[in-house]
Amino acid sequence: MGARVIAFTNFKGGVGKTANVVNIGAVLAKYHDRKVLIVDLDAQANASL
Repeated sequence: MGARVIAFTNFKGGVGKTANVVNIGAVLAKYHDRKVLIVDLDAQANASL
């Protein structure tokens, strides 16, 4: 199976994009045995280590 791209976008801040992306990525990795790459392009970079 090829790679899939899922994008979360919203122009308004504070709507939970980062929280949703991190949680959905964790579920895909743990319960569906998928490799997940999260690229945070937000200037706040809350998903960064």
